Amino acid sequence: MSTVAQRIQLGPFFDQGSICGAATLEHYAAGTSALKNIWSDASMTTTLPQPFTSDANGIFNFFADGIYKFIIKRADGAVLHTLDNWKIQDVTQTTLSQGGIVSTATTMALGDNTVAHWSGSTDVEVLTGTAFFYWAIADGNFNLIHSSSLLLPDNRNRKVLSGDTLFFIRESAGIYRLSGHTQKEGGWTGRQGTGVAATATLAVPTTGDFIDVSGGTTITAVASAAAGYRFRARFTGTGLNITHNGTSLISPWGYDYRTVPNEIIEFQSLGSGNWILTGGWEPEPSRKCWATPLWSKIAF
Repeated sequence: MSTVAQRIQLGPFFDQGSICGAATLEHYAAGTSALKNIWSDASMTTTLPQPFTSDANGIFNFFADGIYKFIIKRADGAVLHTLDNWKIQDVTQTTLSQGGIVSTATTMALGDNTVAHWSGSTDVEVLTGTAFFYWAIADGNFNLIHSSSLLLPDNRNRKVLSGDTLFFIRESAGIYRLSGHTQKEGGWTGRQGTGVAATATLAVPTTGDFIDVSGGTTITAVASAAAGYRFRARFTGTGLNITHNGTSLISPWGYDYRTVPNEIIEFQSLGSGNWILTGGWEPEPSRKCWATPLWSKIAF
């Protein structure tokens, strides 16, 4: 919504050569039967009734902002015209418009705004609207959930924290793509995701790029992710085995490995479900980095 509404005059309206005095104007959000306000002033402080009645000459004078569906009727209710997807915007704000603070929801209707603050903690899965591009400033913590209506990089969910800025581009009706995410820390990484229990095929974080892994099940593979993606895992159990595979789970020197409590290991995707272990940090000060005698511990 713009900060100032645009003055509009419609009419006069005729029917079979006669002026339609006291015609009515019904005003809805584009393509719907949901009320969308019009006003008697540019500052949008006084709303006009639904329906709004013309003067004796069949002329409507009002202020409006956004995209509307108008239905003009004679005084007896007969429909004269239906105008849908009628865009009205203040001429001083022909490109950008700032909306008010909105709460996150599974489905969010953006309308034709281009900038707004998002509060709340509900995960977002669907965006609808008409703005070609849209900025959201996060005032709460939530997740973006990849869907056919909200396209995210690598088809992966994304964790959003208060202070982040999101940039979306509208690809087509009902489809927005996340094209930029500026994290408040200033980068693209460093988000802790939800912890998981160790399984034979270790799960890739659904959000963030750092997870805690509990339990002691031997890991023989890692779930698929795009080539180049990487994440770190802290192993919080008493220890588990990571089984080397020369194609799908490559470890330094080609040895199986036994973790120790609170050890951190980095996994780098090579694509097609193949991974390499690119870093490991054990908690003891004297064992901070990879060393052949440490990594070559045979799993037991």
